[in-house]
Amino acid sequence: MAQQGPSFDMSKVSTADKIILGAAGAYFIWIFFPVWYSCCSLFGASVEAGSVSGFRGVLIISWILAILAVAEVVLSRMMGTELKIPGKRGQIHLALAGGALLFTLLGLVAKTTGLTLSWGIFVGLILAGVWAYGAYMLFSQPDVVS
Repeated sequence: MAQQGPSFDMSKVSTADKIILGAAGAYFIWIFFPVWYSCCSLFGASVEAGSVSGFRGVLIISWILAILAVAEVVLSRMMGTELKIPGKRGQIHLALAGGALLFTLLGLVAKTTGLTLSWGIFVGLILAGVWAYGAYMLFSQPDVVS
């Protein structure tokens, strides 16, 4: 029986696409872990009340950019769908990853009052940096007509 409908074909995915898919996908999941910030300050005194996830403030924009990057790789490379995007894939992914890296860096300084930085935001920075590296690899690849 012949296979019907779209299928995922990893042989069509380049190394740069795999790095983007892995790093942006990990960032998408990592933002929900409650290790980004420590909480809280109550009337000027520090109170240990647990940890807070990164799904807040400017980091939500990075999360949306991760969704867009993963969706583009899955649709265009893994499922073979032709997307009409306003630019080259490398430029689009470089803009998405650069924006995510920028907003993650802003998460260092634009934190909510009463929260202190925790180790999770630095893991988020590393994930955004790896994602940006994969986007730069894709941007540096010669154009291939598919």
